[in-house]
Amino acid sequence: MERSARSGRKLAAVGLLPAIASALAVGMGTQPAGAAVTETRTHTFFDGNGDPHDCTIEVVRQTSVGGDSQIGRGATTALATGDPLCDNAVASIGARFRDPDGDLVTIGQNSDGFSTSRRYAPVGTEFRTIHEVVYDGCSSACVAHFERTK
Repeated sequence: MERSARSGRKLAAVGLLPAIASALAVGMGTQPAGAAVTETRTHTFFDGNGDPHDCTIEVVRQTSVGGDSQIGRGATTALATGDPLCDNAVASIGARFRDPDGDLVTIGQNSDGFSTSRRYAPVGTEFRTIHEVVYDGCSSACVAHFERTK
C-alpha cells in the first residue's frame, strides 16, 4: 500500500510540471518580440585631479516598434547620480542597419542633452544602435561609447 501511495504522489507531481512551467514563464516575464532591451552600464572617467568618477548610463535598443518590423528605436540617457561631473553630460544616439533592399544605412549621432531617443526606418536587418555620452569637466576617458546589436 505504501508503495502505490508513493507512486501516486509521483504521478501527481509529474502531472503538475506543465502548469508549474507555465506559471514560471509568466512570473518570470517572457519578452515579447519587439520589446525594448534596456541595459544600465557604468563608465569611469577621471577629472583634472586624476580622481575617478563612476557614472551610470542607460542604453535602449528596440526593434519592431509598435508592431512594425521596419521601425527600430534607440535611446541613451546619462542617469543622475548626484555626482555633479557625472550629471553634466551630453548623450547621443546613432544607428547602422540594412534597409529592406539590403543597402547599408548609417545615421550619425544625434543629441538632445542628457537623454536622447530616436526612431529609425525602414529597418531591414542588422540593426545596431550606437550610444555615446560625453562628460564635461573630465581630463581622460571623457567619452563612453557602446554599440548594441542584441
